Amino acid sequence: MKKSLIGFSALIVMLLSGCGGEETCRFDMQVSLDKGEFERVVDRLENDASCRAEYGGDDYMVDLGVAYMGKAGLGVTDIIVAASESSESGSSATFGTFVNTVGASRSDSALQDLDRAVTNFEGYLAGTECNSTTLTSGQKDVCLYQGLSDTMSAAVTFDYLTDDIDSWVEQNASAENDVNANGNPDDLDASACALQLAVLDNGVCAENVTATHESNVTFSNGRSYGFVDVDVTDGALAVERFFHLMTLVDPKSTVITEGYCTTDFVYAADINATPDTNASLYPCPVDQSDDPANELSVADLLVSTLNDGLDTILALVGGDEQLQADITAFVTEISPDDGNITITEILDYLNQP
Repeated sequence: MKKSLIGFSALIVMLLSGCGGEETCRFDMQVSLDKGEFERVVDRLENDASCRAEYGGDDYMVDLGVAYMGKAGLGVTDIIVAASESSESGSSATFGTFVNTVGASRSDSALQDLDRAVTNFEGYLAGTECNSTTLTSGQKDVCLYQGLSDTMSAAVTFDYLTDDIDSWVEQNASAENDVNANGNPDDLDASACALQLAVLDNGVCAENVTATHESNVTFSNGRSYGFVDVDVTDGALAVERFFHLMTLVDPKSTVITEGYCTTDFVYAADINATPDTNASLYPCPVDQSDDPANELSVADLLVSTLNDGLDTILALVGGDEQLQADITAFVTEISPDDGNITITEILDYLNQP
């Protein structure tokens, strides 16, 4: 298995390193990628037209996309190693272990960076589908990068659902963080229930967890959301309360949030403040742009993006049996029946005992 992984990673390094030659900007960018200087590559290729021109056509988009992947926290080879090490972990939750690894390394801007990576890979492919039977070797490489980016985006999304991924993977949440004593951290129960309310219009969830669409709120960028209150109880008096945002237009979903802020995106000075203690606070959307087309939908990221990413990788790594087995294990862990991951299977996976 290690031999297979080393061989595959070596191939990726060769593809990213180029062939050498005089100290042109293109060669300089490839050296920077090898050194992990991802922000330098992003800055140069985004802002220096003469550097982009050295590549010819849209070829620069490949290096720019790879740089955005690295800026998100994990480079190409890092993601492959993380996938393989997850299968070796001994845990029954191999995808959960992968999520844990990605979560520990991701940047604060990971989802935006990965979205930009995919945008550049799609720009290079110029409409060519990754399931085409006539892909060139270069297109296959870029499709693989795109599949890895999509898979990492889904893993980052999982990581946003709880502050205690370890407890979810090991099913050993402490009593303090597991009021309903189901083995999952309470914040993950709340995230899953809010998602169920948004997608299935049902806020009555398992293990004493209920989600309620309390009101609507509009932020200063013009986006409006449903404000969701989730209570996790022990069936008696103890209550843990969590807050989420959901979209209001079908297909509905919760959105990625982090911390609490006002509708002008001003975070509370008191890091312990919540909407319970300060009525001007709401869960703060991670995506604060004014482009609703780029909404970071949890349902899309956990279903469409994850399916696309895993399917693309599986289609392109047929020569690496171990990596193919690792990715197949991810798929069957979440979708044991037919491998086509659905939102219901995602909810079952999040709520598994």
